[in-house]
Amino acid sequence: MIAKKVYGDDARIEARSSKLEARVSSLHKRASIQASTTTNVHFYLMKKIGIKYCGGCNPSYERVEMVHRAQSHFGHRLLFVHHDQKDLDGMIFMSGCQRACAAGNSSRSMPHCSVTENSDFEALMDWLKSLTTKGDS
Repeated sequence: MIAKKVYGDDARIEARSSKLEARVSSLHKRASIQASTTTNVHFYLMKKIGIKYCGGCNPSYERVEMVHRAQSHFGHRLLFVHHDQKDLDGMIFMSGCQRACAAGNSSRSMPHCSVTENSDFEALMDWLKSLTTKGDS
């Protein structure tokens, strides 16, 4: 009789364990779908900023490093992409010197910021901030 009772308890424990495993699996799947959806929505809501570099014949500062600093600050709100992408919300012209080659022959119909020296970093950050707060520039 004791053996039956112990066996009966084991069966109940095993059944509960199976139900619990199924519930945990269901929760994992639901969390995965929610995370994916949140990421996709977040990605969709990010503004796309095109980056156009000059040829780099006479750079007076590290252009790529400056973009990386800005990207690390606004990476969760702005998506930095190549300048020839479609549906850009803004454009950054990264010229290595005062000649501003990157901005030459470019459409200025969209919001843009032209960077020609290291001291332009604060202006770039202010411009990017204005894009994220107001939505336009």
